[in-house]
Amino acid sequence: MTDTVEDSTNRTFTQLERRYDLDWLRVITIFIVFVYHCTKFF
Repeated sequence: MTDTVEDSTNRTFTQLERRYDLDWLRVITIFIVFVYHCTKFF
């Protein structure tokens, strides 16, 4: 029992499951910031 708990708490970043929803949120946020900075001049 303690082995599984220790294994789950000691996982490194490369062993974690990738969150694609956060990737798309980052893409959308970068695009919004880009558009905002481009329209500041107008």
